[in-house]
Amino acid sequence: MNVIWSANDIKCVIDWEFSGYKREIYDAANLIGCIGVEDPKSLTGELVKSFISDMKAANIISKTSWKYMVEFIVALRFAWLAEWLRRKDTEMISLELDYMKVLIDNKNILQKAWL
Repeated sequence: MNVIWSANDIKCVIDWEFSGYKREIYDAANLIGCIGVEDPKSLTGELVKSFISDMKAANIISKTSWKYMVEFIVALRFAWLAEWLRRKDTEMISLELDYMKVLIDNKNILQKAWL
């Protein structure tokens, strides 16, 4: 959705507002967090576990970052919460708060599944 196409190829890429230097864990945490918000059970499903396994095999994220993955996902969810608050979207605010609670309450289960 962030690519503008010509008839035969890519014309340009748009929406760079989130580009820049970020923590090594940022993109992985954002991806896992977005997968889980759709269905929290998927946080321990094959897609997430396979992604984490492949990322670990690539050895591009430190052990310390993996240790704090749940906390980082929760921290990133505050950006989503801020968006829902700006829009006064009470349904999404409630969903986001419930999801953050699921992450916090299930930290040990998630760490065990991921580590």
